[in-house]
Amino acid sequence: MTVLAGGEFERTFLNVPKAELGGLIKEYIAECNHSDWEGFTTQEKHAISSFLRDILLYWEHSEKDFATKRTTTNPVD
Repeated sequence: MTVLAGGEFERTFLNVPKAELGGLIKEYIAECNHSDWEGFTTQEKHAISSFLRDILLYWEHSEKDFATKRTTTNPVD
């Protein structure tokens, strides 16, 4: 597996189509739940949990049309 630098990480994920990225995230979370997040430290699990809570908070306070919305801050198709 290739480890990406900060900017490469962002560019790589911005190039993934929205629907594919959403499906990937849902599949990844389901698989990690199935394997009880094996291999992650307690600190890593806390960071992941905080990240996912932040995403949910963002979603709860948004217009919720991420599949079709295109803005200057979200130019991803």
